[in-house]
Amino acid sequence: MPLNESVRPVRRSHFTQQEIRDAERSIYGLPKDTMPRTQPNEPALSESEIQHMRHILARHDKGGGRKLREFDLNKPPVEPYRHEEYPKAMHNHVTRKTKDALDAAHEEELAGQGFQPEAFPNELPSEPALDAAEAAEVAALDKQARKKKAATA
Repeated sequence: MPLNESVRPVRRSHFTQQEIRDAERSIYGLPKDTMPRTQPNEPALSESEIQHMRHILARHDKGGGRKLREFDLNKPPVEPYRHEEYPKAMHNHVTRKTKDALDAAHEEELAGQGFQPEAFPNELPSEPALDAAEAAEVAALDKQARKKKAATA
């Protein structure tokens, strides 16, 4: 016999369905009965109330109500990209500073100050300046590193 199978028979409740419903309503804080009926077969709404509800539903079905947009929560809708000319980055190649041009007049003003729309050119870093002792140490380490490479190959 599997472990998850019960040995005892299932215990049935001695409460009626109505008593269970009332207990659940009280647990969730709902009123006892939203539409009390005097007779078991009597409709809860009058004929005029039923017609009014049908009119509301017909108006909703025609599109009078607010439409809901459905979308995937993992991929929400995004606005399409729209190009805007400004603000535009302007670069000063001498001072290596960058400023934003907010409109065409500001762009002309920055151009008069030496700023250009092209980015800074790529430059390789310069070799660090070494004194004689450091240069000798680098040469010795380089020679030792190359010797080990030749011996292992």
